[in-house]
Amino acid sequence: MKTRNIFKFHKIKNGNEVSKTLAGKKISGRNFVVEQIVSNGAKSPEGFWYDQKYEEFVIVLKGRAKIGFYKKKSIALKAGDYLLIPKHVRHRIEYTSSKPKCVWLALHLGKRAKDKK
Repeated sequence: MKTRNIFKFHKIKNGNEVSKTLAGKKISGRNFVVEQIVSNGAKSPEGFWYDQKYEEFVIVLKGRAKIGFYKKKSIALKAGDYLLIPKHVRHRIEYTSSKPKCVWLALHLGKRAKDKK
């Protein structure tokens, strides 16, 4: 086993985002993927909405973010805040901080490690 640190990541340009799969398994018949996401002022393109076929649990470990939901209020998140996004709930990233960079931990429930977003 090797210890790793969630706050260690490569340099990232302003306005960009990188993600890295940390683990993926099947437990109790359900696939899941754990992902580290680092956002540096990144946001979803205008008019783009995620519509995922799996639930997503996200927690902001560092920085701030704002997630918009289709025809609903946006939710602002700060370090320590988390939420569960049900499958097929359309959402987008409206804002992520750059100082400090926004560090997320995401748990995709029902997603396999080889699946694309």
